[in-house]
Amino acid sequence: MSWEVFKALGFDPNSMQSTQPGGGPAPPQDVVDCLHNLCCIVSQLLQIFSSVLSSAPRLEEVQMLLSILHANKIVNLDSRLTAKDFLDCLVQQDNREKLSNGGNQLLGVKEVLDRCVGVTCQHINFNKSQA
Repeated sequence: MSWEVFKALGFDPNSMQSTQPGGGPAPPQDVVDCLHNLCCIVSQLLQIFSSVLSSAPRLEEVQMLLSILHANKIVNLDSRLTAKDFLDCLVQQDNREKLSNGGNQLLGVKEVLDRCVGVTCQHINFNKSQA
């Protein structure tokens, strides 16, 4: 999904720069809204990953993570997976390491999203100043 947003905003995630010339049309509002939604979801995930990994995970934290995953259709989870089942997985060291690695990768995605937000805001503000 993020690749489609980057493309619609004219943002190259590899170079972390805009691919659109200055003064081009403002990006569609629904795409900007989608970008902000992605940023919020990634921030929520990073926060809950950090919480789950900082100590022994609690059932409430695991339930929140499971809810975020379900609500945002991030992964296709078996609806029979309970928070208790998920907690049992997350207390295993190898799964905690995988979650930590995934969190590190997600942190990289957040950096790209944050840069895209900055570039997009500059583009919108430039267009407003030219109007």
